[in-house]
Amino acid sequence: MIEKIIHFTVPARPNETQQRNIERARQLHPTWQVMVWKDPVDTAGFQLAPYHERVNSGAQLADLIRLDVVHLHGGVYLDSDIELCQPLDGLLDGDEFFCSEDGKALTNAAFGARRGQPRVQAIIDELLRHEPDWRLPPNVTTGPELFSRRLHRQLGLRLLPRDTFYPYNWNEPPCDPLPTTF
Repeated sequence: MIEKIIHFTVPARPNETQQRNIERARQLHPTWQVMVWKDPVDTAGFQLAPYHERVNSGAQLADLIRLDVVHLHGGVYLDSDIELCQPLDGLLDGDEFFCSEDGKALTNAAFGARRGQPRVQAIIDELLRHEPDWRLPPNVTTGPELFSRRLHRQLGLRLLPRDTFYPYNWNEPPCDPLPTTF
């Protein structure tokens, strides 16, 4: 079972939207721990910490931190621009869950795993074996393309339907959340 922890990574000064989304997560999950990883982050125990000084963007740094914190603590990682509609309790059964924005490629904006989950460790191992070309964009080096390359089509992977976190895609008109949207 996935631990009742929600992780967010934010800059030293989170904006109003980020603060509102974090507070919403706290309201919807009064018995959960909400951990906000804010610059500067204490990297004790982080396997990817040696890369922190090499990244070329805040997005790459946040991508590395989310992997380490979910691996170390377990729980659910959410990008701080995700506004929750309902509690996440129904997603905790099992060892992990992953999401897709478009129904094809995986995303790292929302995922959950129990502490020490092997699939999360496999993504970390991939980064440690093959240091990214930090000049490339984050979606390629440490983000969705990495998740897709490493996890796509693995047997037993718990991939949630797109509408679980994305009731509409970036290139579609906004719509109200569906009953199945968290």
